[in-house]
Amino acid sequence: MRQAYYTGGRSTVAGVRKGDRQENSRCGLTLSVPLSQQVAVKMSWSKGLVTSVGGDFTMLGAMLQYRWYDD
Repeated sequence: MRQAYYTGGRSTVAGVRKGDRQENSRCGLTLSVPLSQQVAVKMSWSKGLVTSVGGDFTMLGAMLQYRWYDD
């Protein structure tokens, strides 16, 4: 399991700094399974733990990876 922490992204309007600095943390998992020497399937999941400003979302992903060349 991996955890990430993001910070930054404060905005300024007409020279006045707004109190909207983003500070978010997430955790997630990634699994990659080789099917052959050239093909692999990768699945991922990510979830927000703490969201002060910004999007709080859950992400699911599935990828098919193909290697075009041989060593």
